[in-house]
Amino acid sequence: MIDFLKIKDIITVLPLLIIYILPGYIFISIKDFILYRKQGDDKNIVLKSIVISYVIINFEKLAVLDIFKLNMDIASSESIMSTFFISIGIGYAYSMLSQSDLANYCLKKLNITTSMKSDMLTNIIDFKLGMWIRVFLNSDQVMYMGKIRKFEKIADSGYQIVLSNFMLYGYSGEEFVNNADLDTRWVALSVKDNYRIELIYDDDSKKIIG
Repeated sequence: MIDFLKIKDIITVLPLLIIYILPGYIFISIKDFILYRKQGDDKNIVLKSIVISYVIINFEKLAVLDIFKLNMDIASSESIMSTFFISIGIGYAYSMLSQSDLANYCLKKLNITTSMKSDMLTNIIDFKLGMWIRVFLNSDQVMYMGKIRKFEKIADSGYQIVLSNFMLYGYSGEEFVNNADLDTRWVALSVKDNYRIELIYDDDSKKIIG
């Protein structure tokens, strides 16, 4: 027989659970989306969401108390919507800051060699000044060279790489394709195993160290 009293208790507690889970979950989802990270089967996602939600809600409480001198009812509709948008904003701001050169500069000043970038290519590719790269595909014995336009991590060591103005050469030196002067010719490469990448920086690139 259905215990309606227990169901009523669950319904009573459910909004509070959502309040203390949703903000953190939104933060994690925004961060993972921007940084190309997959949550997968994270068994601690609920616990992480609760902890982050607690921090966000208390930060919001302090801000409201200090600025507007008001007490905040976290269960009110206005507060829930406010927390929702604040979670999105904090998730976006954290993701952008963690991928910025400023974050890496601060870490270097603290003698921390670990990068906050989502992966190695994000850390070394200069999109500001642009750059040429060579992609060697050992499996096909060919080399692509072109201006890098976009890339996305698709596996632990694999990438989707998009090049414009690309050229295609064989390992023995023969030229198959030459679109070096054509900005409208692009190629998408999927690289995972048996590849090597060489990068050619602009002389003024800040990515060059030393």
